[in-house]
Amino acid sequence: RVLETPIAGGTGVGFLVVVNLGSDDDRLLSARSPAADSVEIHEMSMNDGVMRMRALGDGLAIPAGATVELAPGGIHLMLIGVHEALAAGSTVDVELQFEKAGTTTVTMPVQARKTAP
Repeated sequence: RVLETPIAGGTGVGFLVVVNLGSDDDRLLSARSPAADSVEIHEMSMNDGVMRMRALGDGLAIPAGATVELAPGGIHLMLIGVHEALAAGSTVDVELQFEKAGTTTVTMPVQARKTAP
């Protein structure tokens, strides 16, 4: 899923689950989308009460037989320079490039951001 963005030009965030059904370790090397200028694999961490995000330049390990979740508060896809506002109910295509499994395109639903009551 991708969270909606109110305006074009900003950043979007995407979450998904990657399952490696193979017997060999793999690595998610990169991602791209026609909806954004670029897509980066990011890791979020907290250090002394400060949230930090950094791109995983060498990709993300996907061990053999493992399920790896890209989720809020951890590893996620950062869509940088979205071309138009991403509205809840629409979809975004994201192409994932794996070291061994090759390229696959996933269609991710855009969901509304949750707001505090």
